[in-house]
Amino acid sequence: MKMREIRDSGKVVGLDRIAVIAALNMANELIRFRNRDTNLESDVGGRLRILRERVESLWRRANSSSFEVPAGLP
Repeated sequence: MKMREIRDSGKVVGLDRIAVIAALNMANELIRFRNRDTNLESDVGGRLRILRERVESLWRRANSSSFEVPAGLP
């Protein structure tokens, strides 16, 4: 399919060149997807760390003698 798109564009002549361009395009797409996934994992990891820290802080406060339940919580 990729090779057909390149061939139909008329910018590249020769089956071997079309194959190389298609392979380069697919490799580029793969790299972009991996980078996007890495960024997403980093963002999710950071958010999970913040949530964990909040929970641990509340847990420590709950185990202290002067803990009050925040307004709106049961």
